[in-house]
Amino acid sequence: MESKSWDVEAAADPPGPAPAEAERGGQRELRLDAVAGSHMGAVDDMRAANQQLRAAVASNRVIGAALGMVMERLHLDREAALAHLIKLSQNSNTRLAAVAEQILAASEQDSARRIASSSE
Repeated sequence: MESKSWDVEAAADPPGPAPAEAERGGQRELRLDAVAGSHMGAVDDMRAANQQLRAAVASNRVIGAALGMVMERLHLDREAALAHLIKLSQNSNTRLAAVAEQILAASEQDSARRIASSSE
């Protein structure tokens, strides 16, 4: 079996300047504008994905809070409470997260009324 030796420097450093590099005094200088331009699409995609993940986490928290309220107030287990929220969402043709937000808002208003009436 023949053994091959690899020139690591040659493999990692192909001849000729890379598109984003230029020769200057025997050293390569990275042209940041070329690198930035070639990666802006990827950066934009990553920002959009990050924003989507943040929105998903936020809506998941709202849904979870509403789910807990429905479980407590209607004396349902988790599956039944989720089915109830999904049914409300489908019947009103409203996103589940929006239904959950409405439930939380109504609960906050109810709590505020109770606090106001108890202080009178």
